[in-house]
Amino acid sequence: MKIITPIIVIIISITVYFAYTSPIIQEVKNLVSKKSQQTDVLLKTRQLASRRDAVLIDYNNIVSTDIERLNKIVPNTFNFVLFANDVTAMASRYSLVTKDFKVNEPKTEIRDAIVNQPKGKTYKTTVVTMRLQGPYSQFIKFLNDLEFSLRLVDIESLTIKPVGVQNSASGSLDYLLEMKTYSLVERETEIDTLALVDKLKTISIDQNVFSSPIFSSLKDFTQTIFPEQQGRTNPFSTIGSDIFFSGNIQQKTQ
Repeated sequence: MKIITPIIVIIISITVYFAYTSPIIQEVKNLVSKKSQQTDVLLKTRQLASRRDAVLIDYNNIVSTDIERLNKIVPNTFNFVLFANDVTAMASRYSLVTKDFKVNEPKTEIRDAIVNQPKGKTYKTTVVTMRLQGPYSQFIKFLNDLEFSLRLVDIESLTIKPVGVQNSASGSLDYLLEMKTYSLVERETEIDTLALVDKLKTISIDQNVFSSPIFSSLKDFTQTIFPEQQGRTNPFSTIGSDIFFSGNIQQKTQ
């Protein structure tokens, strides 16, 4: 009897340990681990706020005109109409005739896959093809303007060929340009706090860039597009039968 009682006590103790005590100990360990992780996140959040404030101070010290120029170098989005309007206006200054202007979608998608890797995905590459005609001397001036343009553009390839016998006397040539231009990618809506802290640690704003001769030499060739007055709702309808709105005044077509 004296031997059986200790054995029973030992069996009960082992059963209680594995059935009740051990799960509680494991749960406590899990809670301690979660507490450690949350403490680390809170610490990183404070670092994030501190780093964010430091970057904002540097950013707010930048002159607004310099920020506008930076936004034109690499805009938030690529606008095909505005880009085509700016470049064709540059070409027309030197009597160059724009024959074709298009975005090369397949090459853009392929190069995006190469340039924009999942890590550090910051900008998008757009490939544009442009065909011009005009004198070679004027084309060189156009390229010079393109080189010093505020908008970041890289010439990928250039093909030059004669345009025909009838234009040979004028010295006109046909130019096929393939260009790369850039824009920012869409911002991530959700991002891990720890990853964001690591990204902010790499950010530094060197304001000496804005006083450098290279940045100052870039020229803004942006063309302003003014809104036009709205015309008839249906241009094919009988004159006088439809109406259009100009501001808040309802008018009838004459």
